Amino acid sequence: MLWPSRIFEDESEKYMSNKEKKHRRREDGSSEKKKGKKQRGHHHHSSSSNGSDEEDKFDKRLKLLREKKKAKKKSEKAKIKETETLEEKKARRVAKKLKKVERNSTNVVVDEVKYTDTNNPFNDPNLTTTFIWTRKLAAEGKSGLSLKRIQKMNRDRALKNLAEMEELKRNRKARDAAREDLEMIRRDEERRHNSDWHATEEEFLLSQAKLRTHIRLKEGRAKPIDLLARYISYDNKVVENQTDDEFEFVDPLSYLKGFKTRDLEDLLEDIKIYRKIDSAKNAMWWADFCTVVNHEIRKLSNDISSADVRESVHNSVQKDINQLFKNKTHQELDALDSQIKKKIRSGEPGTDVEFLEFTLQHLHVHMAKARITERHQEILQHKLKMIKQEQKVETHKREVEQEQYYKDVTGKHLDDSAQSVKLKILPVQLDDLDYADDELKEQKWRLLNEEEMEILTLEMYKRGSYSPSYGDEKDAMPGIEILDEAEDAFKLKHMMDEA
Repeated sequence: MLWPSRIFEDESEKYMSNKEKKHRRREDGSSEKKKGKKQRGHHHHSSSSNGSDEEDKFDKRLKLLREKKKAKKKSEKAKIKETETLEEKKARRVAKKLKKVERNSTNVVVDEVKYTDTNNPFNDPNLTTTFIWTRKLAAEGKSGLSLKRIQKMNRDRALKNLAEMEELKRNRKARDAAREDLEMIRRDEERRHNSDWHATEEEFLLSQAKLRTHIRLKEGRAKPIDLLARYISYDNKVVENQTDDEFEFVDPLSYLKGFKTRDLEDLLEDIKIYRKIDSAKNAMWWADFCTVVNHEIRKLSNDISSADVRESVHNSVQKDINQLFKNKTHQELDALDSQIKKKIRSGEPGTDVEFLEFTLQHLHVHMAKARITERHQEILQHKLKMIKQEQKVETHKREVEQEQYYKDVTGKHLDDSAQSVKLKILPVQLDDLDYADDELKEQKWRLLNEEEMEILTLEMYKRGSYSPSYGDEKDAMPGIEILDEAEDAFKLKHMMDEA
């Protein structure tokens, strides 16, 4: 049996639209959900009540422990105060006050600024005190701000300024680094430019020295350095283009014969100049000549130090030393040099160091002479090789010319033979024409074609020994232009018409 209200609802649903029906069902569902939430909330409240009771108990115990600790600390302070003297009490209060001031100042000044009222470069005892600009705040409508708010504003402004300052520092460092890089690049460019300039200067000085040498050699007033420079200009691998006349390759040590002390000193100064401007390829050669020239100067000058050494060493011993080093290669002398130096460094008892040093001095001179002689042999071998190559080229050139001459002669003979053969096979012979009358000659000429007529006329030209003799275009001399007869006649007629 249905209740009247339910009957009314069922009857009313018949006249509802679909939209109203959906809205009503949604309301019924939401009411059921609320009922379920209330039931679940009641269950959750009952379960969480037990946990809250335990938390309350824990908080009470923690609070009790804190109070006990605080009371204990307070009692300890009271005991200390009872037992302390007047000076200790005053010092404790001053320290407490300073600590409080420092704590307050840290709240006002930013952490990046490590200044206090007592320690700052401005000698300001109120540095950490917040400055309040009353009129500015009133003009900006901020006169009602609290002290704490003003301190926060000042702190934010200080932090912003510090951030800008750090940014400026970074930018300055970046600019300095870029400036240093540009300066380094500029210095590198200058260094490269200067190195090129120095190389160009050395080349110019060397070319000028060679030019002076060439002029003196040409005028017959050559100095010893000119002879040496001309000699060394012939390398063992590359020979420079020489404008000088050919000269005899002799041992350069022979240039020093008959020189006096003044001549050797001048030569030594000239060698020093060439050592600065000449290439590194000849550095050892010039150094060896310096050693030899210095030795010759010492032999002629008879200075005190060399005289003492000669007196300490007998002449026969000097001859034996020179004989020992004579006719030895540079490698053998180098081995002797190592042995003598090793013996001097050993310092064995009974070693005559003075004699070994004298021997070593002469050994260095012989080593320099040996290197110069070996270089001379290399240059001679290279010169001989060049002469053989030139002779080989000349021989090959003559062979080619002779072969070409034989070809030309043989070709000319063949041409003459071919011409005689062609004459024999012609239908008309030149000898027959000589004895024929004019009518018969005209008939025979008409029987010839153009090629046969050309062969026959050339033969008549040769027999008549006409001048100039007939020749091919290839045999014409250079600069002679060969004109075509028809073309030349056409040009001549055209010029006459224009005139």
